[in-house]
Amino acid sequence: LATPDHPLRDLHQRRERGHQRHQQVGVTQCQDFERLFRVFCSDLFKQGGEVAEPASATRLSSDIGNIFHNGQFTDCTIVCEGREFKCHQNILAGRSSVFDAMFSHDMEERRRGNVDILDLDSDTVHDMIIYIYSGKVGKLVGKATGLLSAADKYDLKVLYFDLLWILKSYQQ
Repeated sequence: LATPDHPLRDLHQRRERGHQRHQQVGVTQCQDFERLFRVFCSDLFKQGGEVAEPASATRLSSDIGNIFHNGQFTDCTIVCEGREFKCHQNILAGRSSVFDAMFSHDMEERRRGNVDILDLDSDTVHDMIIYIYSGKVGKLVGKATGLLSAADKYDLKVLYFDLLWILKSYQQ
């Protein structure tokens, strides 16, 4: 919590302000607030201090990721360095404003159902697609620089800022 951009800094500051307010009101209300805060945090964190996802979000992420892996009902192909990735326009467009523009307007990618990516390597494109479908990428630290370019080019803001935070953390 010591760093200014820590994800829980705001929550901690609100807790502290609430604690100070409750000192003025009375000990019982302060204890109630502390109890609620502990319950909230126990649901928020896994063992080891990692932020936990609700079970439904984890399941959704897994299910959508499986849609990519099973390849059913695909309606477009991303091609990079000779590799073809069968995808779904609605998922790509829902996660990226760049893909949304490609598939919403009368562009070549929409007419052909193909997106050729020439300026990224195929492993990076694969990881970007995995992120688009599941919201996760394994071993981000080793892939951060390449994925940062992909996240910037395809307007994947959350991935972009996660990667910036990782890169910043490793520079210090």
